[in-house]
Amino acid sequence: MPLSATYNDVRHAFQGIYIRKDGLKLINDNHGNRVGIAYVKFSKAEGKELALSTTRFVRGSEVEVLHLDESIFDKAVDSYSPEKERDRGEDGIDDVRSSACILLTDLPSFTKEMDIAKLFHDWKINDLFITSSKESGTIQCMAYVQFARIEDAKASVNTSLKIGNKPVTATAITEEKFAQAKRDHEQNSMNQTASSDCVIMRGLPFQTIDRDILDFFSDIGIVPHRIHMLHQNGKPAGECFCEFDTADEALRATAKNGLPFGKNVPTIELVPRAKMLETLGMVDPQIMETQQQHFPPLQEQRPRFSGPMNHLPRFGNSGFGPRCPPGLMGIPRHMLGRHPGSMDYVVEGFGKPGCVLSLENVPFKADINEIIEFFGDFDVKRENVIRRYNERGMPTGDARVAFASPSEAQRALRELKHCKMRDRTIYMKLA
Repeated sequence: MPLSATYNDVRHAFQGIYIRKDGLKLINDNHGNRVGIAYVKFSKAEGKELALSTTRFVRGSEVEVLHLDESIFDKAVDSYSPEKERDRGEDGIDDVRSSACILLTDLPSFTKEMDIAKLFHDWKINDLFITSSKESGTIQCMAYVQFARIEDAKASVNTSLKIGNKPVTATAITEEKFAQAKRDHEQNSMNQTASSDCVIMRGLPFQTIDRDILDFFSDIGIVPHRIHMLHQNGKPAGECFCEFDTADEALRATAKNGLPFGKNVPTIELVPRAKMLETLGMVDPQIMETQQQHFPPLQEQRPRFSGPMNHLPRFGNSGFGPRCPPGLMGIPRHMLGRHPGSMDYVVEGFGKPGCVLSLENVPFKADINEIIEFFGDFDVKRENVIRRYNERGMPTGDARVAFASPSEAQRALRELKHCKMRDRTIYMKLA
């Protein structure tokens, strides 16, 4: 299999077959380098038989699946590293002093892997992943980073780090803690993905249209009820999300992973619905916590509003997340289509005269929390921030922020002039 294959890639190759946390080992040579071999131990004999029964693909490449004696699996070392073996203490426990891994906490909610990579652009990173936990009702984002050199890990914990305007804390951790956190993270991702009714297709021809996707799946008797073609800088990205009626249909769709699509060979993977919606910028992932509720019909949720924005029901600081405009609030997921309708509203009465800043060039995926974090020490509350949405219900680059006094608004305008959010310069003026 490809040398760059991860634990998650191998698990994806056996979607629908349960593999426990300790049932997967990536094999390295004596120098700690990947050799393109993985050992997999299934929880049941039927799982092994099913794994051997059909062609499997890892990252779009066909792989050979063979029988392995269980004793060989048990003796094999997962991701062997000679440095790790040399640096173990007498009691066999990893020491943070000999570790190339760190934990980043206090991350802004919008943090992506690219943000972490830019944070350490002078150092080589072997691996990193971002995860989150819910503490005291608040979602805390954190990242685990594995450097190529121990010296870089040591230097990183003594460096002042910031993402946007927010300071980030780096703490040294053992290699074992990193490995365990990665296994837990991938297992959690698999659990979320296993019951998903959505897939992502990558590597499509750029000229692909919806009809091509429908034709591709027609031979196995499934029809995606919604297709979201993705674009980058206004051009087709060769990727799309497909929503199916059931999780079983989505799983069947992955059986076509690695099969020809015109001259291309796309990959097809299950993707959690929350991840899809977050990528599309349609709603905040927190909507998943309430999506099982029953909501009023769309036409009851899409009035035109006038008057003060703090009178808008469940907008901005609602439990449905800051990305959800008035017309999308509470819409059942089967109605989250491409044409949610007009989201026009009037913002008259929002904030006091001289206290409101108009923002332009705000990243489309930036949510209310991210805008609040941009203003750092300024006293900005959720109800004092609004985003503008276009006729398709997608966020635009415009936002408005209300301050307590004209002097505060002027200070923010002065101190944050030309500051950036996600590498985009934010242009501000008094509204």
